[in-house]
Amino acid sequence: MNDPNDIRCDLNDAAALVREIRRRDKIITALMNQVQRNLNNPDNDFSLLQTTFVLEEEVQHRTRELEEALDALALANREAQASRHLLEDRGEELQKAYAKLEERVAQRTAELSQQLHFMQQLIEAIPGPVFYKDTQLRYLGCNSAFAAFSGLPPGELVGKTPHDIFPKKLADGYVAADRELLEKQGTQIYESLVRYANGQMRDVMFHKATFTRPDGTVGGLVGLMLDITERKLAEAEVRNNRQLLQDIIDNSTALIYVKDLEGRFLLINRGMEELLRTTVSSSLAMSRESILGKTDRDLFPREMAETNRNFDKQALAAGRVLETEETAQREDGLHTYIAVRVPLRDERGSPYAICCISTDITERKRLEAQLYEAQKMEAMGRLAGGIAHDFNNLLTIITGYGELLRAALEENPPLQEKVGQILRAGEQAASLTRQLLAFTRRQMLQPKLLDLNDLLADMKDMLRRVVSEDVELIIQGDSRPCLIHADRGQIQQVILNLLINARDATPEGGRITISVSSIVVDENQARLHTGARPGRHVCLTVSDTGHGMDAEIRKRIFEPFFTTKEQGKGTGLGLSTVYGIVQQTGAHMAVESEPGKGATFCIYFQRAEGVLPEEQGPVVSELALGSETILVVEDQAGLRTLMCEILRRNGYAVLPAENGNQALLLAAQHTSRIDLMITDLIMPKMGGREVAAALPLLHPETKVLYMSGYAEDLNELLACGHSFIDKPFSPEALLRKVRDVLNSANPLRSVA
Repeated sequence: MNDPNDIRCDLNDAAALVREIRRRDKIITALMNQVQRNLNNPDNDFSLLQTTFVLEEEVQHRTRELEEALDALALANREAQASRHLLEDRGEELQKAYAKLEERVAQRTAELSQQLHFMQQLIEAIPGPVFYKDTQLRYLGCNSAFAAFSGLPPGELVGKTPHDIFPKKLADGYVAADRELLEKQGTQIYESLVRYANGQMRDVMFHKATFTRPDGTVGGLVGLMLDITERKLAEAEVRNNRQLLQDIIDNSTALIYVKDLEGRFLLINRGMEELLRTTVSSSLAMSRESILGKTDRDLFPREMAETNRNFDKQALAAGRVLETEETAQREDGLHTYIAVRVPLRDERGSPYAICCISTDITERKRLEAQLYEAQKMEAMGRLAGGIAHDFNNLLTIITGYGELLRAALEENPPLQEKVGQILRAGEQAASLTRQLLAFTRRQMLQPKLLDLNDLLADMKDMLRRVVSEDVELIIQGDSRPCLIHADRGQIQQVILNLLINARDATPEGGRITISVSSIVVDENQARLHTGARPGRHVCLTVSDTGHGMDAEIRKRIFEPFFTTKEQGKGTGLGLSTVYGIVQQTGAHMAVESEPGKGATFCIYFQRAEGVLPEEQGPVVSELALGSETILVVEDQAGLRTLMCEILRRNGYAVLPAENGNQALLLAAQHTSRIDLMITDLIMPKMGGREVAAALPLLHPETKVLYMSGYAEDLNELLACGHSFIDKPFSPEALLRKVRDVLNSANPLRSVA
């Protein structure tokens, strides 16, 4: 089968041959015309011949060419016919192939259209604005969300740049970011505050990426805008809530922290941070940020870290609150904490962290210890006071009858001397009860304004006689007045007892210093001592260089009858007496001592204001004899009998009553005048104050004299002007007091 291109060439050659034949036909025609002219001119026969020859040759040549041309045309015609049939066959094949191609193109176009529609729907389904641009930053398309953002329909956006749509400042920012992305290629993520076409400001996050053409060159970029306004608001709320939580726990006095299950710190408060910063270990002095993420092993000594971790594990394993008592060394000493650990659980109930809240109970423990000591001392005081009360009644009887007996034995000196021994023993016993009452804070005081400088100066000679020659006694006053409001005799007793205690602590000699100073106690110092209050104080200090005391002994030194001295060398009431007087005076005391380093006792009195009164001479009372009627109310039979005998011997008429009810009954039955009632302050069923309150209804003229071995509210009685006589008392003291009260102007008050 011939190639169509070859057939086309043969046809072209045949056409050229036809043109050549036509040219030669013209030449033959010209020659024929010339022959005709030659025939008409006989002179031109040669020429005609030549011409005819030439013409003949030309005709022959032409005839041969025509024959060749005809042969060629016939061949070409045959070939053309064959080619036409071939082309018809190939055309049918091409038409079939073209039809199939058109079908595939239509199918592919439909598929592409469907995919394009799907992609457009997908882009539309994205809630955030989506756009895509070419490398010239012209928009190629977008979704309706971006159209709403820009304020233009999607069709109008195509072909425009950011500067055609947005304000210049915003457009400049968008273009700069796009150009940076096209230059670096890849992806680009950033946050920005944008303004929507409706004027609303929103926080968005841009996610952009470049895309490439089939040849690998960058074709443009596609971008997605995610509205993160709500997320930003939620993050701000979380930050605010976290800051609120942090502020709350930072202002808590407790130590608070949260750890994950691996023991890493997730959260701490300021108290915990300060504990770590001020710990004795310099490696723990760090900021909060540097603490978070670390474990106990990173922050604490190994033993302490293991203890903390074990407690955390116990709380997690138990799945409930775990409370422990722990200690931590701080700059100001050892602190005690109550640590409460709580497992934190997620919504499924699985633990994900542990929270610990530790409360510093150092002060509470100290107060508990002080309260325990105070309660113990109070219990001992009540016991000692009760004993002293009953003992005073007995001593009053012993000494009273002893005085009467000695007076009756004026003509028998040997017996008088024996009675004197009884009275001296009674006085010594009375001294012991006074010390017990001083310890229990139940003895009668006569507080006055006095200067400790003057009191110490007055006692100087007596104090020097107390210590031996091998003890150096230093007495130091203050250049300023040191005024306090206290009972002079009791303060003298305090100084003397402390000096004796210091002397006994320095048996081999040493130095004892007694000093007075005016100081100011701040709140921190006041918290260290029970009953202490901030303010101006007068401090009485007694220190020695003796053998000192350990902690166990220091805890018991104020207990009555507790002593470290050999048997027979001390009653154990010296320091307990000091303790009682100090408490009753409203002062507070601190003790410092260590074995081998001596001891220092500091008593802090509230500083008083005022002017010291001038000293007055002794007041001489009138004679003790009388004839008045006296109602004696005393539940102790022996004492009641003694008092009645003493009063009757000195001319008084006496109505004895063993309790308050009997006293009121006697008063109701006695129609004559009752000048005075002497009543015990504390009695069963009805006390002396209750009797005194009811008596004026029966005998308004009757005066009252209270008596007791102790009285918790004695100072209140004295402050109200009531008369009082302290047990034990001598017959002479009773008679003088009775006379003083009877001579007073007010029925319930006296000058005593």
